[in-house]
Amino acid sequence: MYIGSMKAGSVSYTRAGGKIPFAPEKTDPRLLWRWPVTMLTPVEIHLTFDSPIFAASVRFNVSGAPLSRAEVLIPDGDEGRCIAARDAQGGAPFGGDVLLTTARRSDHFIIRLTPVMQNLDLSMPEVIGYDDGQPVLYPTPTSFGLTGGKLPLTALAAACDSKDADCAFAGTYLAERLCEQWDVCASEKSVRFVKDTEMAADAYTVIVKEDGVKITSSTRLGMLYGVERLMELSSEDGILCCTISDIPYKPMRGFHFGLPPREEIPFMKRLIRTILIPGHYNQLFMEFAGGMRFDSHPEISEAWLDGNIRGEKGELPPFPHGSMNSGGRLLEKEEVRDFCDYAKELGFELIPEVQSFGHVQYITFAHPDIGERDDSVEETKEDTRLADQPPSKVFAHSYCPSNPKSLAIIFDLIDEIVDVVRPPRFVHMGHDEIYEIGLCPKCKGTPHDVLYERHVKALHEHLAKKGLRMMIWADMLQPTEKRYSTCTAIDRLPKDIVLLDFIWYFHFDLDMEDHLLPSGFEVLMGNLYSSHYPRYESRAAKERMIGGQVSTWCRMDEYTLAKKGKIYDLLYTAEMLWSPSYLEDAREAYADILAMRIPALRDRIHGYKRRLCRETAPLTLPAGGGKVSHAIADACAEASLTPRRLSTPLSVPVGCRADALCFKHATLFDEVREAWKNLVHIGRYTVRYADGTECPIDVEFGYNIYSSRRRYSAPQTDKYYRHQGYMATWCVDPALQSADEDGRSVTVLAWEWVNPHPDKEIVSVFCEELPSSAAGIILAGVDTVTYK
Repeated sequence: MYIGSMKAGSVSYTRAGGKIPFAPEKTDPRLLWRWPVTMLTPVEIHLTFDSPIFAASVRFNVSGAPLSRAEVLIPDGDEGRCIAARDAQGGAPFGGDVLLTTARRSDHFIIRLTPVMQNLDLSMPEVIGYDDGQPVLYPTPTSFGLTGGKLPLTALAAACDSKDADCAFAGTYLAERLCEQWDVCASEKSVRFVKDTEMAADAYTVIVKEDGVKITSSTRLGMLYGVERLMELSSEDGILCCTISDIPYKPMRGFHFGLPPREEIPFMKRLIRTILIPGHYNQLFMEFAGGMRFDSHPEISEAWLDGNIRGEKGELPPFPHGSMNSGGRLLEKEEVRDFCDYAKELGFELIPEVQSFGHVQYITFAHPDIGERDDSVEETKEDTRLADQPPSKVFAHSYCPSNPKSLAIIFDLIDEIVDVVRPPRFVHMGHDEIYEIGLCPKCKGTPHDVLYERHVKALHEHLAKKGLRMMIWADMLQPTEKRYSTCTAIDRLPKDIVLLDFIWYFHFDLDMEDHLLPSGFEVLMGNLYSSHYPRYESRAAKERMIGGQVSTWCRMDEYTLAKKGKIYDLLYTAEMLWSPSYLEDAREAYADILAMRIPALRDRIHGYKRRLCRETAPLTLPAGGGKVSHAIADACAEASLTPRRLSTPLSVPVGCRADALCFKHATLFDEVREAWKNLVHIGRYTVRYADGTECPIDVEFGYNIYSSRRRYSAPQTDKYYRHQGYMATWCVDPALQSADEDGRSVTVLAWEWVNPHPDKEIVSVFCEELPSSAAGIILAGVDTVTYK
């Protein structure tokens, strides 16, 4: 499988319209048309492929600034159909590196360039994409080749003659996956798992022949990756015969989250199996705060519970990191240990995070006497486009590092958490955003970098006695952060500490790791958000950049993760961390692959097998509602959709039972989406049953609907949305992705609502936009869905 620059079968050059040949004066090493020949006449470069491909983007370099417009078109009549375009801004012509996002399948792409009386000197345009006529594996394997033939599913039982525990576990996992995905219980034992300790950690090979399968890896998790590759290649007809060799790009591929609420532990286990193992992740960073009951300090647990409950009642500000950890409640040690054992049995490395020095309200709320605070300083309201809002000063954010009681408490908590988690290598000790430091009598007068150094070294020594290494967030060591004066401690800290750089998202113009790597540290890309991380390809390639972790910073449940775009972020980032061939310019290719996979992943995480046998039937939308633009109407017509604007309510007749309803909709405009706040409800679809009962359905902007002008999964690249970079990706699918005559996106989303009363006849669905909304809901179709 290949994602990258696609080789065209033929290239030709014409004037606009494609009929009159217009060859360049030169083609090697670059294309050249001189201005007396072109004047203002558009030039077309036709790239024709042997079969349709998916083009994510088209890129080229132009010398100088000779262009007033650049377009990519596909054949459609004499003029062609524009699918992407860039115009001169403010009348100023442009050039340099040009990237046009296309996201379209075709076997013929036309690059039309309109000059401004200057020479056209450019590189041959590249189409970045992939050929989906071949099997598509994700994340992209190091090497993959088909060898011909198929192996039946019934032959996929493991020949567990090995006494190796990892091989035996992988065999059981394979049997579970076959039953789960295909309802097949294999009888012929033709799958061998082999342990090869000489292979790189988590690397694996898969060899599928007509007489059997061999999966080889040095680790249990690598074998499970191999099983997931088999599932990718499987169909009801069997498994394609092939060879796969796969080696991870980065050794650390992590997911950072707070302890799940008790009722969400089953969901978290399904997330690990459904998203993390197929995504080739290998580390779980688990933040604790006060979310687990501490035997050594029951007063901390009691205060944690009290603070969260009072915060929910409005008697206190929301407790910092409260809902993120155990949903603001307490998990018992045995519950946490059971979850950890589950993850470790699958082969994941566990890294507990014990917030220390800063973000320690879970400690200081119970022990205000060690809180480091300055009540003379008033709370400030930050511009959250550029900085994170510090927590309420009602709670002491930091503790005094010079107070022996502070160290005694944090050592006790470390010991309890390590005893439960039993991490093999690392403990993450936080140490970020220490807003209050050097304030109390014990600390005042001591340089802040010295206070920071002493505390880091004390915790480092405590962990070293347990045979464990230390991780910390790196913001306090960055010279760019003028609010802190601790960065000079960097060269006095032990070099075996792993630094997690997360404030890259405040400095898009800087490679922030360059302030850390020269001091000899290994660096992990903290809060690695695929929606925002700039220049990933060049930055990840630097020596001692050992990986990254996707962070949640929210309650661990499906709805919250979905509305914040976290599940999609996990899926996308998997390619970045696993595959050295990742290309940012191929973003739409990865998005296309994920769009095809998410429905099955969504069903799997819910425990359904229904997508293998489902029937849909479109309902007739009644006349009425407001008019929509020609661009939207024309695009919808291509997909046999009949868009209606809900400026006036619409009652859609149904007249049958249904297991689900699929709403195909979008909005004309963006609605407000405030970070860290609830999403805005912009509409309501009320299902009316024959027995007189009703079921209201909320339409939430950013969860199950968004603007028709935004491509599916397009990142929200503004810094303000750094923690929530995707909208409406997990619970919806693209029903229509097109473009208007100017190349602007036209998107309609499909949202499948599962009927809680499938035994009842549905009379109608009353669809309305709320009076408070100015988003302009467009309802383009409703289908009934039946699961067989």
